[in-house]
Amino acid sequence: MKYIKLIIVVMVSLYCTSVSAADPAPDKSLTPQTEALLQECNREAKNALINGAIGLVEKLCMQAISDIEKAEVDKEYLINPMMNLAFSYTLAGLFDKATPLYEKARNIRVELYGPDSKKLTEIDYMIKNQKAMKHQSPM
Repeated sequence: MKYIKLIIVVMVSLYCTSVSAADPAPDKSLTPQTEALLQECNREAKNALINGAIGLVEKLCMQAISDIEKAEVDKEYLINPMMNLAFSYTLAGLFDKATPLYEKARNIRVELYGPDSKKLTEIDYMIKNQKAMKHQSPM
């Protein structure tokens, strides 16, 4: 029952991650290809909840992260694929892969909005849930 509650909480958090990302500056938009890649990353991360296969999530999100890092766009765009991938890693029990992504996403938000920003709430919540799942998982 503990795992079901945690998974539900994490599912809601994933949904909130894709919905509540801050609106980047309108003059710095992504290419249509990168936008499509981000949408596919979101879709596959949600599918990973059902099938547990994170290979495609990893491939798509890493490609999205790479494309966004190369583009001259607002760093806020990086948050969504980082959180999707970190969440998928968390579900798979790959906490050592998830933690740096959560931290990097959090650092971007701190850089953009400051250390006291409410924009950190969702990331802090995911980090807290990951720690709880890590402590409950058999090692």
